[in-house]
Amino acid sequence: MGTLTNWLEHAAQGDEAAIAQIYRDCYARLHRLAQAQVRGAPNKGATSVVHEAFIKLHGRLGDVRDRGHFFSLAARAMRQIVLNHVRDRQRLRRGGAFAEHVDIDDELLSVATEERDDQLILVAEVLERLQRLEPRLARLVEMRFFAGMELSEIAPMLEVSERTLMRDWRRARAYIQRGLERQGTAA
Repeated sequence: MGTLTNWLEHAAQGDEAAIAQIYRDCYARLHRLAQAQVRGAPNKGATSVVHEAFIKLHGRLGDVRDRGHFFSLAARAMRQIVLNHVRDRQRLRRGGAFAEHVDIDDELLSVATEERDDQLILVAEVLERLQRLEPRLARLVEMRFFAGMELSEIAPMLEVSERTLMRDWRRARAYIQRGLERQGTAA
């Protein structure tokens, strides 16, 4: 026993030591990912995002199949936590008004700062629509940006080739860009 997948199997059986080991093994990576998502957010630190994500995941560890699935779920949990924080801050600050047109860029998807709260909310809404239309593309965006995974790691999880993922990546970026442009003109 020593790999994350082995620890996950033991955690699924209720082994608290395995859960603690998963936390120790994954904490540093998840903390780095959370730092990128909350950079500049004054009231929400990376540590609290990671802790909240682990709390959300704790009850679901029995359903986790492997390392990739774990990081995918962790990415989704952290994204939801950061978005909820941004929405709460936005509601308090100015009643939820959205920014006008924004262009998609890599940093936009991975950094939630006060100046970009509106953009992050827009991206989240577009990503939710993409999830309904093309779940694989939405999962790709989540794993790529919110979990920091490479295409070579994602391909086996989604059971497609890296070449297919590259095409999917272009489609996902185009969809998000169009969605942001439409939302920018509607705001």
